Amino acid sequence: MKFYFSFDDETHDCWPIYEAIRTYYPIGLQSYYPSLFWAYPGQKGLGSLLAEHIHDPNRFQEFTDFSESIGSTLNADVIGTTNSQSPSLSFELILEQKELYPVRFTKKLCFAKSILGNFYTIYGTDETVVKKPDERGPYHFGRRMR
Repeated sequence: MKFYFSFDDETHDCWPIYEAIRTYYPIGLQSYYPSLFWAYPGQKGLGSLLAEHIHDPNRFQEFTDFSESIGSTLNADVIGTTNSQSPSLSFELILEQKELYPVRFTKKLCFAKSILGNFYTIYGTDETVVKKPDERGPYHFGRRMR
């Protein structure tokens, strides 16, 4: 399977995104060649960015304070969703939640700020979770709204 990155450069300037990806990820080199993949200089740079933005408690606290201020302004619960290995800082705001057992309905806004460049995304979701009494885990049904 081949993967291609393309965009219409007359309507969308995605070159900064492409450059950020190319800087940190070896385009065309699959991760199932681990010695080559992890030897790529950008992967080492990515590790440094993760340490700087996510693993540094003071730096990460700045983002936590930002997410809490947004949650306070919108009177919404904040759920931190930053993953220590993903190249972004992220959180969700719970705007509305109703539970009618065994179903839970949730409306939320999701925010992510890239640490690879000056990029961010914000999107809304409607989530429905159904838990059967005889089953171990819930079933998730979601719809993203843009």
